[in-house]
Amino acid sequence: MRSTRFQMRVVLTEHAKARMLERNLSPALILDVIDTGIQKDAGGPHCWLYKHFPDRQDNLLLCGRCRRKYFGSKNRYAPLGAATMKSIYFAKDDILHIRVSDKAIVREVSQDWHTNISYADDGTIVEIVLLDAKKEGLMPMESRQAA
Repeated sequence: MRSTRFQMRVVLTEHAKARMLERNLSPALILDVIDTGIQKDAGGPHCWLYKHFPDRQDNLLLCGRCRRKYFGSKNRYAPLGAATMKSIYFAKDDILHIRVSDKAIVREVSQDWHTNISYADDGTIVEIVLLDAKKEGLMPMESRQAA
C-alpha cells in the first residue's frame, strides 16, 4: 500500500493485521483513513488518524509513525469479543494488549503515545494497549508465584 497523503509506503504492524481480521477491515479502508481521515499531532514523528464511517459501529482510530521511507500504522479498534483477562504481546510490533473484560468498547482514551485505555458503557476498563512496551521497560513481564 502507498499513501498519497504522506507520499510513502504504508506498513501495517502484526497487531494491526490481527485487528483487521477481527474487525473485517480491508486494506483499502485503512488506506482511506490514512489518506482522508482527520490527522492530529501526537508529538515527534507520531500522529493519530481517525475517520467516522456511518455504516460501522466501531471506532476507527489509527496510531501512525512517519519514518523516512514509510508510514507505519498501529491500528486501534474496538474488538468484537474476547476472553476475560487475556494478555497478548506482539513482539515484532512491541505492543502489549491486555484484555480485562468481554464487554463492548464504547470509548477509547489515549493517556499518552504509549498508553491507550478502552472503556465499556458502564465506565469499567475493557482493555489496555501499550505501544513500545519493551522499549518502555514493560516487557518482559515479571512473573511471581504466591508463597
